[in-house]
Amino acid sequence: MKAMGPIPAGYAASADGDLLIGRARASDLVREGTPVFAYDRDRIEAQIRLFRAAMPSYPGLKLHYAVKANPNPRSEEHTSELQSH
Repeated sequence: MKAMGPIPAGYAASADGDLLIGRARASDLVREGTPVFAYDRDRIEAQIRLFRAAMPSYPGLKLHYAVKANPNPRSEEHTSELQSH
């Protein structure tokens, strides 16, 4: 696999330098074909918590998921579930 640069901030690498998305190795994900759209639910939740913490004066703030940009039903379900927390 061709190296594409440093591991992005907030992500981990395996002992041999492979990008980890959640607990999955990027090299394993691409074996099933490309392009690959991989999501880390824990990272999504952490980003939403950071966003909400930055806007504490808006208790009724609702986040909207860009379905047109990424029509992944499982991601949409997950972000919808997070609205109630």
